[in-house]
Amino acid sequence: MLRDQVKAPAVYLATADRHPWLVSIYAIRGYEIFAERVHDGEKIVYLRKILDETLYRIIENKEPLVSH
Repeated sequence: MLRDQVKAPAVYLATADRHPWLVSIYAIRGYEIFAERVHDGEKIVYLRKILDETLYRIIENKEPLVSH
């Protein structure tokens, strides 16, 4: 599993919104839309899937680091 091999806290990808089923397939697989942009007149959807919630929150500064 990617999370275990490279210690990745999340996986990111982008795809065209106009694709008839691709965004919904990623959503079923646990990805969430976190941004949308228009590029060359086409809407691009940015998605992420969080693999390690604790590490993701630390890296994204969404949770303070606890020191002992």
